[in-house]
Amino acid sequence: MLQASLDRERTTRKKAEKRVVDLDAKVKVLHGQCAVLEQMHAAVHMSLESMEQAIGLMTMPQVDAQHRKDMQLVVEQLDEAKSMLGRVQVDMSDRIARRDTRISRLKVAVLDLQQGGVLI
Repeated sequence: MLQASLDRERTTRKKAEKRVVDLDAKVKVLHGQCAVLEQMHAAVHMSLESMEQAIGLMTMPQVDAQHRKDMQLVVEQLDEAKSMLGRVQVDMSDRIARRDTRISRLKVAVLDLQQGGVLI
């Protein structure tokens, strides 16, 4: 009985040792893959930085500043458009008033001519 127990323990130990060797090999493979991935990540990061520099991409603060600048320009253009619209409205009101005045004068002239006996 002790011999059977000892044999089982030896078998279990051999299986465990074999499992440790297998797991150790897998860990080494995974470490290697991690190293490769880290190198790839570093290469991609460096590549992205060089591409950004090459094509002149802006950082987020630069993008925000440009956006604010663009929005300020839009506000200025809207203010200018509102001012121009106000001037056009004043000009149109003046034209309408002058036209109404001419129409009134023409009506008076027509009435005067009709009352004077002259037919048009």
